Amino acid sequence: MTPSTHDLSTPKGRLLELAQLLRRNAYDPMGVVFNLEHWIRVVDRGSVQPSLNCGTQACAIGLACLYPPFQELGLSYSLGLALGTPIYRHEGRVYTKWDAVMRFFKLSYTDATKLFFAWEYSVTSGPSVELEVAKRIQEYVEYSLE
Repeated sequence: MTPSTHDLSTPKGRLLELAQLLRRNAYDPMGVVFNLEHWIRVVDRGSVQPSLNCGTQACAIGLACLYPPFQELGLSYSLGLALGTPIYRHEGRVYTKWDAVMRFFKLSYTDATKLFFAWEYSVTSGPSVELEVAKRIQEYVEYSLE
């Protein structure tokens, strides 16, 4: 695992780190199988926990939930019936699903949907859309957060 290279205490740093994580994963044949249709989905039924390997399917947010530097900041997941849901623990509160996403990355609902919802993309799985999500995040940071 490559250590984080951005300031993870800021929304901008977190988003840039996620974009970098997506680009690394897209070129890793043993990485998570990218799929915007699932937060996290354990494909390898022999595995109890999802991980950053090919036994797991995940979208950008699912990948973020599996990333140890983000987990140290309170972003993780709950797992039920092989499907994971984002959880963000912050200042004694627990946020789930899109509330977790919006609070962790400090995004509006509109911005979160533009970046991460499956229906915003013509293709929903594979490395090409993973790179497209990374590019969209990068552009959002450059043009919306400056």
